Amino acid sequence: MAENKLTIIGGVVSPLEKISNELLAFNNETKRYGLTLTPKQASELAVSQQETVSVVGMAELGIGASVLIIENFCSSPYMFEEDYYENLKKLTELFYVFHNSLPEFSDKELAKSMREFFDENGGSTDFLASDFVQSVKSQRGIMLVKKSIIAANKLSGKHYFRSLVAEGKKIGLISDETIEKIGRESFVLLKTQTETLTDGKTTSIKSETAEKLLSSVYYTVGLALKAEPSPEAAIEKINGESLTSIFKDGQKILLRKIGVCRLLFKRLEKSLFPTPNEFYRSTFIDGMNGFFKSYVPNLFADDKIITADYPLYVGLPDLDGVEFIEKYLDYVLCENAFLNCFSSNKVNALLSSLDENYKDIPLNIYGFIAIAALSSAVTEKPVRSLECDKKVFKDLINAELDEVIPALKKSGEIIVSELGLSDSVRKYFINTLPELISSILRSNELNAVEKTVLNLANNR
Repeated sequence: MAENKLTIIGGVVSPLEKISNELLAFNNETKRYGLTLTPKQASELAVSQQETVSVVGMAELGIGASVLIIENFCSSPYMFEEDYYENLKKLTELFYVFHNSLPEFSDKELAKSMREFFDENGGSTDFLASDFVQSVKSQRGIMLVKKSIIAANKLSGKHYFRSLVAEGKKIGLISDETIEKIGRESFVLLKTQTETLTDGKTTSIKSETAEKLLSSVYYTVGLALKAEPSPEAAIEKINGESLTSIFKDGQKILLRKIGVCRLLFKRLEKSLFPTPNEFYRSTFIDGMNGFFKSYVPNLFADDKIITADYPLYVGLPDLDGVEFIEKYLDYVLCENAFLNCFSSNKVNALLSSLDENYKDIPLNIYGFIAIAALSSAVTEKPVRSLECDKKVFKDLINAELDEVIPALKKSGEIIVSELGLSDSVRKYFINTLPELISSILRSNELNAVEKTVLNLANNR
C-alpha cells in the first residue's frame, strides 16, 4: 500500500516511518502498565492513522492522534495487552471522526475528554463511538442554556433552517429586520451558486433549478445551526452572523460528514453479510458507490442520489443529503453486524423456507432473523442455532399477555448476552425489540405463527 503523504516543496509531511518510531518509543512509558506495541503493530497503526486521515478529508501535519491516544489511554484500567493494539486503532479512528464533529476542541482536550468518557463507561469503544459526541454537545447545551424555549419536535430534520427561523419569529427571538437580512443575503448566495453552476456564463436559470440551489444553501446553513448546543444558540448565530458566514461553516461540516460516511462505508464493505438477496448488496454497495460518485455537495447538498431499495427495519431516516446517508449507514451497520452473528448458510436456508424467491424480494432480513432468534431464546435453544421448540413456543404464545411479553423481553436480554452484541448493535436491537414482539403477537392474532415465526426456525 502506498504511503498517504501530503507533498510539499522540499519534502513530505509525517512519513509513516517517523510515526511508527514515535509509537515504538512510547513502549518505554507504557510497559509499566503492561502495554507494548510490536514493530509490526506500530507500522500498521501508522498506516491506519494515515488512511483514516485521508478518508475523513483531513491533512495531518504532525505525528498524529495515535501518540496522543497512547499518552491519555495507557493508564486506563480498561486497557489490556490482548486488545491494546485494536483499541488504539479504533480510538485513533474515532479521534479524527470526533475532531470533525467537535472542531472547537484542541487535540489535547479531545483526547482527554475521550479518555474520561471511555473510563466512565467501562472501557467501551462502541459506546464511545455511538454516544460521545452527543454527550459532549448535551453538556455544552446544559451549560449554555438552562431551559430550552423551542421544543426540538417543532423543528424539521430536513428543513432545519426554515423551521428554526419560523419558530424564532413566532416567539420573538428573530425580528422582522433579521428576516429581511436573511432574504437579502439569500439572494446574494443564490446568485453566487448560480454563477458556480453556470461557470459564470449566465445568472438566468430555470426557476426549479434556482429553488434547488436555494434549498441546498439552506440545508448547508442548517448543518451549521444543528451543530450549536441548542436551538436558542443557533438563533443567536443567525442574529449575530451573516448568512454567508454560517453557510461557510456548514460547508466545512458537510465535507467532514462526507468523510465520516466514507469511513462508515469502508467498514460496511469489509463486513457485508453474505446473502443471495440482490437488494442487499445492490443498495449497500452499488447504491452507496453511486452516491459518492454523483453527490455534488457544493451545489446540491440535500440530494440523496440513492435509491434505498433495501428496507431497514426501523424505516428510512427522515433526513436529506449526507445526513440521510450517515444515519442510513449507522442503521445498516447495526443490522449487518447482528446478521454476522449467525451462519449465512443457516440464515439463507431459513429465509428460503419462508419464500424460495426471497433473493429477488426487497425484504428486511434483520427482522426475520431477530424474530427467529427470539423464538430460539424463549424456548431455551441456543440463540445462534436459530432452532425452536415448536410445542413450547405455541404454548407460550397462547398464554396471557402478561406472561408472553415479559418472557419475550427476557429473551431479548438472552440474545444480547449470548451474541455478545456491541453497544451500538445492542442499542439498535433493544430499540427494535418492542416492534419485533408486536410482530410475533400480530402473527398469532392472525393465526399465522405456523407460517411465519415457526417456519423461520429448524423446528424440533
